[in-house]
Amino acid sequence: MKLKLFLISLSVVAISCGESEPKILNEKKISKSDLKDKWPLTETEGTLKCVQFEIEGVNPELSKGVLIEIKGIDYALNGTAKTWSDKYGYSNIEEIWSDNLKLKNDLMKLGVSEKDATSKISIAPLIEEGIKLCE
Repeated sequence: MKLKLFLISLSVVAISCGESEPKILNEKKISKSDLKDKWPLTETEGTLKCVQFEIEGVNPELSKGVLIEIKGIDYALNGTAKTWSDKYGYSNIEEIWSDNLKLKNDLMKLGVSEKDATSKISIAPLIEEGIKLCE
């Protein structure tokens, strides 16, 4: 009986101390064919998600994050989602973010070394699509 009460008490403490998982407000499939030459990732499709982080004392409109799920892995896209990456285990978008090869070649023609001539395709169009899901 004492063990049962202890476990119930422990469960109540764990629930009250823990923060809830972010709530998915909206999501949609998106692919390279949707953004054409503006597609910034090495993978060709995923699911964009708008999520709501529960932050005590913060206006809910300011705590929405944009993620993209690809092959079962959530990647943080905007600053709000990146802030919570460690806590919720979101992967770094850098892992699948495509290089801008045209700009890299242009920089190398100007004498910039291949190592230093790094640039990524803008991720802004993907973030903008995700933000639309939050509206």
